[in-house]
Amino acid sequence: MKNKHEKNTSYSELATVESRRNELTAEEFPEGPYGSCIPSEDIGKSTPWRQDQRVSNPYGYENKNLHEGLPREFPPDYEP
Repeated sequence: MKNKHEKNTSYSELATVESRRNELTAEEFPEGPYGSCIPSEDIGKSTPWRQDQRVSNPYGYENKNLHEGLPREFPPDYEP
């Protein structure tokens, strides 16, 4: 029997949790440990890619929803 405070609700993950799980950052040393004389055959990602995983772009806006529809102002908009 259910408690009066329990509800049948389904929860979804927060956007930050999904972002952390799906956006991969660049590796510091993608070719292996610094100074290693042993060649590494497994360079890069060590596990298979999941469906929603992607590499994050370090040169884009952090929060794209706040900047959606706004033009970039570089180079500055001016009439010669």
